Amino acid sequence: MYTFSRNQEKTVARIQIASLMAITLVLLVLSTTNPISVYAQTDVMLTWEGPNSATIGDTLQLRIMVNASVPLGAYDLKISLDDTLVVRIVDLLPGTSPDFGAPMAFSIVEDGQSILLNDFQSTTLDGPTGAIHIATLVLECHAEGQTGGTLTEVDFFGTGGEELNRDWNRFEISVVVGMLGDVNDNGVLDIGDAMLISQHLSGYRPWMGDVPKFFALCDINDNGECDIGDAMLISQILAELVDPPQ
Repeated sequence: MYTFSRNQEKTVARIQIASLMAITLVLLVLSTTNPISVYAQTDVMLTWEGPNSATIGDTLQLRIMVNASVPLGAYDLKISLDDTLVVRIVDLLPGTSPDFGAPMAFSIVEDGQSILLNDFQSTTLDGPTGAIHIATLVLECHAEGQTGGTLTEVDFFGTGGEELNRDWNRFEISVVVGMLGDVNDNGVLDIGDAMLISQHLSGYRPWMGDVPKFFALCDINDNGECDIGDAMLISQILAELVDPPQ
């Protein structure tokens, strides 16, 4: 078998080192003259302020949150409902972010099925980042049923004008018909409703029926939750200590 001499081994090692340095130099030049674009991820989350189910005539509030990993400079959004038979978009409330407290412009179109909103900020180049509450969508319930919606157009820009990657989620809505407090759906407000709420909350007999309808009708004290206060209020109404909500 042929073996390298000591000098030959040194020569081969020098050639390998020189080749590695040359490849590194070429990669460095390429990365300088033609940099690889790395887009930051920007997520839009549509989250409910309170439950996502209600009775006819009620309004629901849908919070528009942006989770930006880099400073957000501007946005341009379109939110669309699947249909307007169940709910319609009726208003837009300001968000709580100092830089994006209220959209610069918005318009409700397509008979309340869609809303267009956009805004930009020139306050600071290094913010905002993280969770940004840009606005709250107000929906009005018109008929019983289930529907949903999503963002159909989404554009985000950093404070340097660069376009950002984006992702978003769907939202689901349930509108029910019934009497507030009548969770057993027998057409009257009775002690059985208070007992059913208490049993559900204690875990003794969790409600296994129409869950969106149960929670929508349960919230008789209108605090956005189904809790023991609802069962207590039903008992007080039945004892004629307080008047039922109008």
